[in-house]
Amino acid sequence: MFASRIYQTLSLRDVKPDLEQILATQYWSTEQIREAQFRKIRSLLGHAYSHVPYYTNLFKRIGAHPEDITSLDLYSRLPALTKALIREHSDQMIADNACSADRVANATGGSTGEPLQFFQDRRYLNSADAARLWGWYYMAGCRPGDTSAILWGAVRDVKADFTFPERLRDLLKFGEIAINAFNLSEDRIRNFLKWCTAIRPKILRGYVSAVKELASYVEREHVEFKALKAVILCAEAVDSRTQSYIEDVFKVRSYNSYGGREFSLTAIQCNASSELHEVSLNNYIEFAHCPDPYSSNAKQLVLTNLNNYTMPFLRYEIGDLGIPGTPGTCKCGRGLPRIKNLIGRTTEIFTFGDGTKTAGEVFIHMLKDLSLQEYQFVQTHPDRLALRTLVSISPMQKDSIRQRFRPLLPSGVVLDFEKVSALTKTPTGKFRFVFSEIGKSKEQFQ
Repeated sequence: MFASRIYQTLSLRDVKPDLEQILATQYWSTEQIREAQFRKIRSLLGHAYSHVPYYTNLFKRIGAHPEDITSLDLYSRLPALTKALIREHSDQMIADNACSADRVANATGGSTGEPLQFFQDRRYLNSADAARLWGWYYMAGCRPGDTSAILWGAVRDVKADFTFPERLRDLLKFGEIAINAFNLSEDRIRNFLKWCTAIRPKILRGYVSAVKELASYVEREHVEFKALKAVILCAEAVDSRTQSYIEDVFKVRSYNSYGGREFSLTAIQCNASSELHEVSLNNYIEFAHCPDPYSSNAKQLVLTNLNNYTMPFLRYEIGDLGIPGTPGTCKCGRGLPRIKNLIGRTTEIFTFGDGTKTAGEVFIHMLKDLSLQEYQFVQTHPDRLALRTLVSISPMQKDSIRQRFRPLLPSGVVLDFEKVSALTKTPTGKFRFVFSEIGKSKEQFQ
């Protein structure tokens, strides 16, 4: 829309240099990108050593100095940062030269039982806004200000309901119409689709599970999105079958993405590959070996944000698992490093009573050729799993599933089948195929 384009142009003037840098460097070779990342890491290391007490003490404890870090390989040997360490040393994590007026509070949603509070600065916020503009618009062949229909789950970002003036304000300022993904009643969906008919969105963006739920309604009611150019899938892991279904219903290309509160948009799919391009001038991503033997080749993601000088996160174990992408230049021409696939979270690892560990991804993989569209694998006890579905499973199907999983499970582990009226979501509306209820309160998974 014309009004939203003007507003975006005026309000995002400070973001323009970062956006132009992303657009200019995305076709660099991987070697050039790694060199640029290392320059930013060296600068951040020097700042952290001089101004962040936690890192000053860390370098003294390990008997090293930032000048000793002369390569990315040496950088990868620094001790990793965890949520527990941030909580324990929160008063030592903030730079002593940070301007209080430039300090913006943020927090993770705590969907795994580990909420985290932290600070970011204007330098970070500008680069994060640039990443979102690049990923959500330019990668999809659109431009900032193009109309968007959004299905989001965090109440801090999207209200449960909107008044007409609020809808009109967001439409004129941002070109957006939003619906809360945590409360997709049919009445809300119908009202949302009326607005979509009026504004003809070019982009549909939202939680994977919410977009899939909308797709089911659209297919059933024969609704058309005539101006739609792309679907941006966020917040949750998506399997190829779900992604294909969404594309078939909306008749456009979909783009899988990865991000979070700590690092904003971190990677997004291009139109030439199923792999996700990293936003490399904002974050440096490492694939660390998992500490336990998993049944897949997934690795722990260790991230460094290259722009937040107020509260630097160096080598932060974010808790997600992923598979490294194909080296070299992508078919789309970009040299940005890639992620082949996002598997899930380290908390989606089941530890059984005898100490055996199994990656939750295995359970999804084993069911991919069955006709189950909606399901969750939940560990309810150290030696008990539940396969929860919205539809009944026949005795023959149950026997087949048990036979498939018997070789993967320790002796004595019981697989239950539960038909439920609704599948569990996190407090921010995210859907997870696999999770453990052990040691977690009911409120953390509802």
